[in-house]
Amino acid sequence: GEALHAEWLARFGAAVATPPKRTDTQRVWPRGLRRQMVSLRQVVETAIGHLQAYASLQKDRLHSFTGLWVRVASSLALHNARIWIKRTLGRADMAFAGQEG
Repeated sequence: GEALHAEWLARFGAAVATPPKRTDTQRVWPRGLRRQMVSLRQVVETAIGHLQAYASLQKDRLHSFTGLWVRVASSLALHNARIWIKRTLGRADMAFAGQEG
């Protein structure tokens, strides 16, 4: 609820926007704002989905938050290492083996 939102803002500087419940007549969002928030949420969920697929987060079912961070960090480090090697070899950053000519 709002107490958690206030805590997150104070501790992390994160302002959280949640749509009002349908029964809340005091806080009503205009239709345009609701549509904009739905659009933003889809972008965020898509990005998270791509990251989960890239780092194999769904299938491994990590048991701790530290394990999650280790997996994400190692996946991103591998990605950066691949780009560095390709640049060293004079190849395009994101080219696949069949596209490197």
